[in-house]
Amino acid sequence: MPKRPTVPGSLYQIRGRWYWAVRLPGEPKRRARPLVPEGSRFATRRRDVADEIARRIWHRTTFHPEGGSEDETVSGLVGWYLAYAREYYRGSRQVEHIERSAVPLLDLYPTLAAADVGTREFAAVRQRMLDDGVSRRTINQRVQVLQLMFRRAEAHGRVPPGTWHHLQTLEPLKRGRGGTEERAPVGPADEHHVHLVMSYAPPTICAMIHLQLLTGMRSDELCRMRPCDVDRGGDVWLYRVVEHKTAHRGKRRVVLIGPWGQWVLGNLPDCADDEYYFKPAEAMVERGRKPGRTVAERYDRRTYYRAVEYAAKVARKAHPDLPHIHPNQLRHAHATTVEREASERAAQQMLGHSSPKTTRIYVERHLGDAMAWVRESG
Repeated sequence: MPKRPTVPGSLYQIRGRWYWAVRLPGEPKRRARPLVPEGSRFATRRRDVADEIARRIWHRTTFHPEGGSEDETVSGLVGWYLAYAREYYRGSRQVEHIERSAVPLLDLYPTLAAADVGTREFAAVRQRMLDDGVSRRTINQRVQVLQLMFRRAEAHGRVPPGTWHHLQTLEPLKRGRGGTEERAPVGPADEHHVHLVMSYAPPTICAMIHLQLLTGMRSDELCRMRPCDVDRGGDVWLYRVVEHKTAHRGKRRVVLIGPWGQWVLGNLPDCADDEYYFKPAEAMVERGRKPGRTVAERYDRRTYYRAVEYAAKVARKAHPDLPHIHPNQLRHAHATTVEREASERAAQQMLGHSSPKTTRIYVERHLGDAMAWVRESG
């Protein structure tokens, strides 16, 4: 589930304007500060603008790319690694994962020498995540991200040899131990519920939901679609994704678009080859709202998620029993349908996975064959 940009402290409104209460590195105590856009005299009234301003302040005061000496701090190391990751993981969401993983480390030890970080500090960081209500699986993933950061830092001579191996001795959290939270795995969305949400969404969002359900593409891939990226030469169209999750590994990603998906794209308003198919401004007009001057040229996975969430909220007024639906469930639903009607290999290709093990996470296993055997022989 996409979240708002992760920064410490709390954002709140006073008379409709946004403020941020936070203790930044180097400050003795927490204080409130107005979130004022550049060129303005007053704090913003928009939550998305407030999020972005807070994020920029946090980056400016916390992530310092300079450094590299023996006395380099944790803050400096994280800043260096983020600069490294933006180049290495170009087009990937890994930079976002690094930022989110580093927040508790920076909150606890911003000025500690990176060479002095050990398993005790990592255990304290992990405990901070537990206190914040993060699930066990996510905590283990974030600790691995931080361990990889120190591995790369050691390879570049920014921390002493052996630091990474020492941090590796911290065992991951085990299921059911230490009061960790276990969350239910993401399952496929029921198509009946999806169509209910689509009926309350503006045409642009309705088309996005429908196309994702038909193709199983990731939300980022959907939001980045442009006519110039789609090869319409055959009976099955090929959407060649330029920026995607595994692009930094040299892998290609091609999304197959069949007749129904082609029908969805064919019913969208005309746009130039280098424009994005799905524009927030068009969805605002469809809702009867006037687009502002700062509307983005395309959706991203967060704004798309919020648009789906809003459509579901409207639908829930008429259908109170409608469960929570988010875009990743559409991908799971597509994978389950393809695996059931074609094969696991086909589902793996549609989702763009390198390993069938990853595809099995997305597929909802059905017990049809076993149930039939039990009826006959059990």
